[in-house]
This record gives sequence, C-alpha cells and structure tokens, in this order.
Amino acid sequence: MKITSSTKGKNYIVKMEGGYDITAFKNLELLKSTISNALKSDSERLILDIQHLYYLNAAVIGIFLGAFTEANSRGREFFLCNVPEKIKRILDLTNMQKVIKYCDNDNDILH
Repeated sequence: MKITSSTKGKNYIVKMEGGYDITAFKNLELLKSTISNALKSDSERLILDIQHLYYLNAAVIGIFLGAFTEANSRGREFFLCNVPEKIKRILDLTNMQKVIKYCDNDNDILH
C-alpha cells in the first residue's frame, strides 16, 4: 500500500496504490493526514487518483466522503480519478457517484 501526493498548479493530487482494509490502519491514518494537508493548502481541487487501488473497505469510503464534505465546505472541488471498474462497482453500490465526481484521468480536469 502506497500513498503519494503532488501539486500541479492549483490541484493537489493524491495517488493511492494497493489495497486498503482493516489491516492497513497505519496507511488509513496516512491517507487521512495526506488529505488533511491537501485541504490546508491553497489548492482549488483535491484529486484522488485511484488507478492502482485494487481493494477498499467502508473505512476508505468514509474517508472519501469526509474529504468530499470538507473540500465542499471550503469551496473546493473533489474528484476521484482513474477509478478501476471493480472499485467503481463497489462505490456505485453506495451511490457514491451521486455525490462525488469521477473523472477518467486527471488530465481531464487539470488546467
């Protein structure tokens, strides 16, 4: 499991790789911390690139929703990019697509 972050203009990009479940508690804390840092920055968009994410659980979905809520309250945009089909099916079961914007790749929204 790996989490990396970078900025490109006014975009803060967080890349997640691997699987995130209850055994990955330390990585979940790192994900929360990374997102918190992104929201403290002057970025206009928070982009979570999950192209290489192969598993997630309810805790990760909760982190996504919390990040969306916080970004929205600060007037910022939040995107999930490069969502693998398997992950998209899981997120769609929770109606996440009605709340959070998906993009096919981060180049679609980077300006």
